[in-house]
Amino acid sequence: MIKKIFLTLGLLILAWLLYAATKPSTFAVQRSVTIKAPVEKVYTLVDSLRAWSAWSPYEHLDSQMTKTYAGPPSGVGASWSWESKKAGSGRMTIIAAKPTTSITFALDFMAPMAAHDTAEFTFVPRGDSVAVTWGIHGPNPYAMKVVSTLMNVDAIYASDFDRGLASLKALAEKP
Repeated sequence: MIKKIFLTLGLLILAWLLYAATKPSTFAVQRSVTIKAPVEKVYTLVDSLRAWSAWSPYEHLDSQMTKTYAGPPSGVGASWSWESKKAGSGRMTIIAAKPTTSITFALDFMAPMAAHDTAEFTFVPRGDSVAVTWGIHGPNPYAMKVVSTLMNVDAIYASDFDRGLASLKALAEKP
């Protein structure tokens, strides 16, 4: 009887791991908001990494977070690194910037799990407003495929992006 239980359990685990292997090898998540402010103002709040402390949902995860800025204050080459018990550790670097159009970041997470992804912001003027889209994409290694069978990782990013974009909107729309 115990052998049957362990055999069944082993087959269930094997089926779960095989199912995880069928997940896509890449992931992408994006969220958008329309902000009633000049595109230049909104772009500057994203391009200046020090300005992120006023709107980013990640900045307030841990009051003990250690941040280090490097490179220019904005634009290509600007970067910041963080270390935190709650937010892990990593580095974000601007790798491409088209003023008032788009900003692309290399995201290198070291902990709690190593990952190398790309984040992008796009800015599309619409009259007296600007449509801002925040996205992330990258490889989906097997360990993350397994995790994604237990939790909706895309929904976590989407929730964070929604909070961040709402804060960015509130900040940019202040007179």
